[in-house]
Amino acid sequence: MTFNLQPFWEAELAVQIHVVCALLALGIGCYVFLRRKGTSVHKAFGKAWVGLMFVVAASSFFIHGLKTWGLFSPIHLISVFTLGSLVWALWSVRRGNIRAHKQTMIGLFAGGLVFAGLLTLSRGLLMHKIFFAGGVGSSIPSPMEWPGGVYGFIFSIFAFIFISAGFIGYQRKSSS
Repeated sequence: MTFNLQPFWEAELAVQIHVVCALLALGIGCYVFLRRKGTSVHKAFGKAWVGLMFVVAASSFFIHGLKTWGLFSPIHLISVFTLGSLVWALWSVRRGNIRAHKQTMIGLFAGGLVFAGLLTLSRGLLMHKIFFAGGVGSSIPSPMEWPGGVYGFIFSIFAFIFISAGFIGYQRKSSS
C-alpha cells in the first residue's frame, strides 16, 4: 500500500475541510463511545463532534466530483440524512429521550462516518488516491460501477442504515 498526500494538497478547499473534519470527528467519536456517558467531558466532546459532523455534512454540498444529478450525487443523500439526524439527536437529548439520542448518534457514527468513509476508498475518489495510488486497492470499484449503478448504490446506503438500526435495536433488547 502506498500513501500519497499530494492529491489532498491539490484538492479544493471544501474537500480539504471535509476530510480534516471527518477525520477529527472519527477520532472524537471513537473517544466518546469509549467514555462514560452523561459527564461534562462527554457533553463537551459531544458538542465538538456534532459541530464537526455539521461541517462534514455541509461541506459535502460544495464537493461535486461525481455529478450524478446536476452537481449532486447519491453521496449527498447521506449529508441530508446526517443533518436531519444531528437535529433529531440534539432535540431528543434536550427532551430527555436518551434512548433516541443514543441510537441516532450510533447510527450517525456508523453510517455517516464509517460507511461513508469506506465509500471514499472507491477507485477514482480522493481517499483512494491517497491510500492506494496504483497499489493493492486499485480493484475497489467506484460506487457508480456497483450492480444497479446509481440505484444500486442508493439501495446499498439505505440497506446499511436499516440493517445498522436493526442491529443496534437487537443489541439493546438482548442486553436488557
